Order: sequence, then C-alpha cells, then structure tokens
Amino acid sequence: MYRRFIDDLLLIWRGSIEEGTKFVESLNDNDVGLSFTSTASKTNIEYLDLTLSSEGSKVVTKLHRKQIAGNSILHAKSMHPKHTSFGILKGEFIRLRRNCSSISEYHNMARDFKERFLQRGFSRKLITKAYNIVSRMDRDQMLNMNRAHKDKKMINVPIFVTNYSKQFDQIASIIHDCLPILKGDGDLYEIVQKGCKCIPRRNKTLGNILAPSEIKINPQRSTSWLECKGHYRCGAARCKACSYTRIAKMLAVCLLLSALLPLGSSLPLQARAPHKLLLISFDGFRWDYDQDVSMPNMDAMASEGVKAKYMTPAFITITSPCHFTLLTGKYIENHGVVHNMYFDMSTGEKKGYHATQGVSKWWDNGSLPIWITAQRQGRKTGSLFFPGGNATYKGENVNVKKVESVTHKWGNETEWRQNVDTVMSWFTEEDLDFVALYFGEPDSTGHKYGPDSQERKDMVSQVDRTIGYIRSQIKKHNLESKLNLIITADHGMSTVKKGPEEIVLIDIANFTYSDLDFHLVDYGPTGLILPKEGKLEKVYQALKGAHPKLHVYKKEELPERLHFANNPRIAPLVLYGEPGYVIHAFAKLQFNKGEHGFDNDYIEMKTIFRAVGPSFKQGLVVEPFESIHVYALLCELLGIKPEPNDGSLDVTRNMLLEENNDDDRFPNGLPNELYIATLCLTSVLGLLLVIFIVATITTSIQRRKQRRREEKF
Repeated sequence: MYRRFIDDLLLIWRGSIEEGTKFVESLNDNDVGLSFTSTASKTNIEYLDLTLSSEGSKVVTKLHRKQIAGNSILHAKSMHPKHTSFGILKGEFIRLRRNCSSISEYHNMARDFKERFLQRGFSRKLITKAYNIVSRMDRDQMLNMNRAHKDKKMINVPIFVTNYSKQFDQIASIIHDCLPILKGDGDLYEIVQKGCKCIPRRNKTLGNILAPSEIKINPQRSTSWLECKGHYRCGAARCKACSYTRIAKMLAVCLLLSALLPLGSSLPLQARAPHKLLLISFDGFRWDYDQDVSMPNMDAMASEGVKAKYMTPAFITITSPCHFTLLTGKYIENHGVVHNMYFDMSTGEKKGYHATQGVSKWWDNGSLPIWITAQRQGRKTGSLFFPGGNATYKGENVNVKKVESVTHKWGNETEWRQNVDTVMSWFTEEDLDFVALYFGEPDSTGHKYGPDSQERKDMVSQVDRTIGYIRSQIKKHNLESKLNLIITADHGMSTVKKGPEEIVLIDIANFTYSDLDFHLVDYGPTGLILPKEGKLEKVYQALKGAHPKLHVYKKEELPERLHFANNPRIAPLVLYGEPGYVIHAFAKLQFNKGEHGFDNDYIEMKTIFRAVGPSFKQGLVVEPFESIHVYALLCELLGIKPEPNDGSLDVTRNMLLEENNDDDRFPNGLPNELYIATLCLTSVLGLLLVIFIVATITTSIQRRKQRRREEKF
C-alpha cells in the first residue's frame, strides 16, 4: 500500500507570531517522532513554488525559485517526441502565469524563463510562440481547468495493475465490459459498483535489465546474456555488464555508419537544405492582363526574377482540373479530375464546385498532389483555398489548411491581406515548407463583366497591390533569402458572343435528350454526353456538323494534343465550342460576359507565370511552356522526389541558378574524391562489423567457460 506523507503545510494564524511559534512547539511534543519547523511573517512568505504577500486586504502571489535551484529543464535535443519540446515551454509558462496574480509580474519573470529555455537549446521562435499563447489565456480558467475533472475521478474503487503494452487499452476495455458480470455477484457488488481503475505499470528499461538493483538467481532457469549472475548496480567494478555495454556501443556505431552510408552517397544530389516555397494562383488571370493595366509590382517581380511569355493550361481549361495539373504534373486524362463538378454517369448524381472540393473520391483516384508527396518526404505543407486542398489522399490530409465557405466572396481586398498574413504566420510560426494560396479573382469579375471591362481592369490593379503586399510581408518576416515565390493561374478568359448564332442543343434537328443516359452541359463551352446503349452513333451523327461553331468528338477521336480521352470519367461524346461560344442545353440561360473552357491552343486561354526568390535567375524571360511542367519545378525547389508525371524539369531548369541545377553539378558522374570517400567508408563499416562478430563470439565463449567453472564450485 502506498501512503502519502504531507511535509508542507500553510497556516493562516489569527494570533501573534509568538503564539503561533508556541503552537508549533506543542505539535512537536508527540509520541510518533514527528518534528515540525516553521517560518512566520506578516508581510510575505515562501511556500513550495509560491511567494505569498499581503497587500491591504488581499493576498498576492508570484513564482518562487530557490537561489540554489539549477536549470533542470529537459534539454531541447533530448530524445523525446517533437511535441514534447513545445509542451515543456507552454507548461512552464502556464505554471508561471498561474502563480503570478499580477500580469506585469508574469511578464517580468517570463524574461528569466526565456533565458533559461535558451540555455537548454530551445529556439527563440518556439519560446516566443509558447509565451504568446499563454499570455492570451485567461488566468481564472487556468486556475479552474482541473476542477471540472475532480468530480469525475473514481475514489475508493478497486485498481487493476498490469504491465504496459500495446494491448493495454484492449485489456482495460475487456475489464470494463465484464464489470456487469461481477456486479451480479452479491459479495462483489459493493466492491465494484463504482467501477474499476486500470493502471499500466512501467516496463523494464534496458538499464533495468543490464544492471538490476535486486538480483534473483534461479539456477534451474536458463539465462540469457542480458540476465546472468554477476551484475551489479552501475559503477561497481566487478559488474559483468560493462563488456556487453561496450559491444552494444560498437553495434550502435556500426548501425549509425550503415545509416550514414546511403546518406553520404546521396549528399551531392541535395547539397543544401531546400528553400521554402509559396505557390499562388490568381484564378482566370489571362496572359496579357498586365498589358492594359499598370502593374508596377508584377513588373518589379519580373525584373527581379523570371517571367514566361505565357503558359499553356491543360484542356479542358477550367479551374479544378487545371489546378490539379499544377499539383500533379499530369494531363487531365491522367490525373482524373476531369471537371469542376463531381458527377457519376451511372447514377446521374452531380455536385457543384464548392461541394466537390470535399468529395475525396473525386480527387483521390491514383494521383498524389505535391502536398502529400512532400509530407511523405519530411516537408510540412499548407493550403489556403487552393482547389484540392480539402480532400483526403490515401488517408492523408494537408498538414495545415483553410477552406472557403459556400457563400464566400472572392473580391474582398482586406481579406486577401489577412490571408497573406495567415500564410506568413504558417511559414514563420508553424515552420511550413510549402504553401499553395488561391485567389478567386480576376476570374469572378471576368465572368460577370467580361475580360475587356473596366471592372476587370480595376480588379487586376487590386491583384497588383496584393502582389506588392505579399512581397513586402516576405521582406518584413526576413524570408527574402529563404522563400521562393511563384505566381501563376489556371487559365485565361474570353468574351462570350451573344446573338442568334449561340449554340442551343435542343434546337438541333434529330437530337433529343431522351436518347441520353447522362449529360453535363450548360457549363460554359464544354459538354459531356453519355448516350443510351445503342444510341451513340445516332446522337453523334445528329450533333456532328450541326452547328458551325460546335466541335463534337467521340472521345477516342479527340485530337491527341488535348490529352482528354483516356479516362473512364470522360463521357463517350465530348463537345466544345469555338472561342466565344458557350453550349446551352435547353435555352440561353448562361449569362456570363466572360468564359473559359475553350481549346487550350486558343491564345486567350493562355495564362501567366512569374517567379522570384533565392533559387531563380533575375531579369529572365523564358519561352512559353505547358503547365504540366510546373510540378517538376516545384519538386526541385522543395528538394523532393516527384511522383510519375507528364512534365519535365528540363523545360524549366534554365530558370534556376546554377547552384540549384543538380545534374550540372556532376555532369560526368561522381568525382573521384567522393568515390574514394565512399569506398573508404564502406571498408571501415565492413571491418567494424567483422570486429563486432568476433568480439561477440569470443565474449560468449568466455562467459560460458566461466559459468561452468562457477558451477563446479
């Protein structure tokens, strides 16, 4: 049975100090050997880790540390989970805040805490983060945070104690499930009516096994080399464990070298830690929008970094499919996100753009976005409004994400800046390596007013102001030398043509919707049609050539350059209009003045690419390229191995400074010096392994002989 002895008592004495002293002396006159010492004061007194002081009718407190107290905080580099380090900092600041009744006293004493944390290897950024979080907490809630749980603690109940294992939770669950059976017994009911506590006992450590404090010798029991007689507490000269410890250390060295060998071999391919990366998409930003609006911030970015003449998006040129191409490096037929809308041709189910963002099975169909690839290789990533960021991929989510609401308004410049501030905090406080940030403009304005409208020009000016704010915040947070910035978009925008030549499918002779099992039209200039069984040729012939501005293809006959055929999600018939012409199903119910989704070869579907940062050349203008090549560039900048994709780093490699060009570093293979160093390291590793094996066998033989000699005596 365990008993707790109280050795610290706090008394509030109404009498004089002399009377209090006599009271303590009377307590010492006892027959059980108890002895009390006391300290009394009318102004202040130290009790445990508190200093209590009297101020008028109130008692105020602050933290008390003994003058001889050392810095015993766990070192930041100790072998503990990462969250433990932050938990230590936060816990210590919470203890300080609880103990200090004055907020000013808390801030004053926190300075000493910060210095002690720095001495123990904690980063200043992590210390500041914990300090700021606790500073914003309410002290009253801190003082009461455990009170709500006290009533729930089970008192005077039987305790089941067992060694801890991975099955402990299952064992505890079985015990609790069986309690009703025990309660059915009249003798046991009184004991188990309040339940049962299950407590795990700490298992033996390697130190307990190698040098146990109590030796129990059982001659009949076979002993292993870890448990044999002759072991004593650490420090005893006669302890036999030391030789085994030396062997264990040798094994650890061998294992460490074997782990470092492949690392050393790959070191030249990643000579320095990769920079952080911010990918920004301004939806619907056409390649030439900067030519009719003054954009000093985007121009400055081009002069200090890299600018493409334009970038060609994937077909079909709509938001979600094109963004997923940026994230995977694949044509749309290969990554499978073939539309903004989730649909199921077998059931006829359709979901809108926002609802589709949360349908993981639409996004997770064999292609991993760069967020997940980077996370699996040790990077931390984030998504703010970026298409695809709200889905789950093979059970994994983006580390940090923010998702827009259904009624979200895309044009709020104040919110834009708040989102930029959020991303900066992710980089500096959460230490993210990669963030994808999405703005829904100038796409929304281009749709509503048209690409040639003054409203669109005003929105482009807002985009430029935001680019200026982004770069100023990068500088403010000292990220200029640490972060690469890429600004791009998903597609361009074209003016919608109105009038009698508009495409309305119901007006086409010999075409009827009764011949269809599924159709997805009334969504800009593209359409997907699934005819009923046996009706494919009839529907195809009715639509083919029925309108001079309408293109109709069986999907296997689509031009190969569109890469929009080889996927079961693509319907048997694919429709798209000539530039400016949208496809209406039953009536002219599409009222946008601007639209996209047209052939990606059309110049008004082209979009932008700008990049600046420590990895990019300055003042470079590159030739146009396809958006499938952005993914390989992102992987190179993050220092990760890309998933299989349709792009190539060769297309964008010329944007990078020479130090980022890994292939150019060793064009003729590894240098002789590196080859020799690798060979020497391998030889040393082999020699150490041989020594380890020989030493283990020799020691085992010696121990066996010694045990035999002891048994004779």
